[in-house]
Amino acid sequence: MQGIKPMGMMVCLCVALAVGCSNTAFHFQPRNDGEERPAKVDTMSHYFINGLGQQADYDPVTICGGLDKVAKVETQQTFVNGLLRILTWGLYTPQQARVYCSP
Repeated sequence: MQGIKPMGMMVCLCVALAVGCSNTAFHFQPRNDGEERPAKVDTMSHYFINGLGQQADYDPVTICGGLDKVAKVETQQTFVNGLLRILTWGLYTPQQARVYCSP
């Protein structure tokens, strides 16, 4: 029974190291005041089998009410998203998507 505890700890360590976070952002309008806008849309996209052949479409121009009002579009793989991907062996792969609009 004592051999199980070190093995379990090694598995937890490997999972923690394997779960990575990433962030991709497209800035359309730079912020000069350094203040972060709240996201107009902040949603989780649900993908299966590592997102093979799947996509989620968001129209930031419609969401913000015009091309000149789109400030930033961002996708992010959070720690929780990565953990869910690891725990399901890639069968479920969620990803965060955010759209930021200028005032």
